[in-house]
Amino acid sequence: MLLLTYLSGVLLVRLGLPVFLGYLGVGMALRLLGFSGDPLLDFFKDLGVYLLLFTVGLGLRTERLIRREIWATGIFQLLLLPVFMAALYALGLGQNLLALLVLAVALINPSTVILARVLQGKGELSALYGQLALGISVLLDVVSLALLILAGFQGVGPSGFLVLAFPLLRPLLARLFHLALSPELKLLFGVTLALLGAELAHFLQAPEPLGALFMGLGLSRYPGVGEVAERLWALRETLLLAFFLRAGLAVGPDGVFVGLILLLLLLLKPVFLFFPLVRQGFRARTAFLVGVGLGTYSEFGLVAAGILQGLGHMTPEGVGAVALAVGGSLLLGAPVLQKAHLLYERVRPWLGKWERPGLHPDEEPQGALGARWLVVGMG
Repeated sequence: MLLLTYLSGVLLVRLGLPVFLGYLGVGMALRLLGFSGDPLLDFFKDLGVYLLLFTVGLGLRTERLIRREIWATGIFQLLLLPVFMAALYALGLGQNLLALLVLAVALINPSTVILARVLQGKGELSALYGQLALGISVLLDVVSLALLILAGFQGVGPSGFLVLAFPLLRPLLARLFHLALSPELKLLFGVTLALLGAELAHFLQAPEPLGALFMGLGLSRYPGVGEVAERLWALRETLLLAFFLRAGLAVGPDGVFVGLILLLLLLLKPVFLFFPLVRQGFRARTAFLVGVGLGTYSEFGLVAAGILQGLGHMTPEGVGAVALAVGGSLLLGAPVLQKAHLLYERVRPWLGKWERPGLHPDEEPQGALGARWLVVGMG
């Protein structure tokens, strides 16, 4: 099974697509061959989710969220919530109101990881549209995470809320972190904290992934902890392949239909990004590139679906349908994002009509603005 996932990953990388799409495909193929699962696969899946949320806690940043255009556009994007919640309810993906809200926000959330990788590959991380897209994506990440935490505490007893106090262990965690003088010890310390948080949450009768998350928050932004997150990244991605295999195994005939319906809803996302940005004074080109960049579903939506399943709010078939929608969106969205500039040239005459007079202060000038002389090379 691991050999199959490796070979599928090699193929997807050569095609310029995210490797986890290959993992989903292998899971679907194994289901057709009658494979039902394996206890070790479930064990790796849980470990991958714990490390994922632990590293999210380690690197949680809020600086990108304070700009008005970021939160205003993000809030406008959340106006899609009633549409997504109604669709998810009609498709039978959830009955609990809070679970529907969590899953809807997680699907509205784009893939921050894929976006950052593509922008970095094109050298456009520092471009205006790149900064806007990443800021909006991080904002939606935070909203998704907050709602997931809220859903996790449903039905939890008083002792379960003690996991919220894990960040108060920061002085002790920092002292222990200083004892790790070698890279191997830092990696071991990171894995230990993630699993310790999950185990303590289990003891307190709270969701184990939330224990890993709040333990990560205990060391968030601490000097040197970025090295731990980088070393955990490879281990986390290796273990998460079990999560994607499991999701692929859950894709049935009904899941294909539901996944295709969710893919149709994806067309609404770029529209709800383009118009608020244009109304704030950004050029049609900037708004279009942001809309294309954020026009996918996030792999975090799949993780959220898996956690909701663990909490009893979703069926395995529902998770499989979400997996198909997420995978399909990235399969279609990654090549589109690569060719976003060429696509804009084709639709520029129509989109340009929506621009407002007067540009946003962050936009670059489009002409010489009446100047007779231009001095270059001065720094």
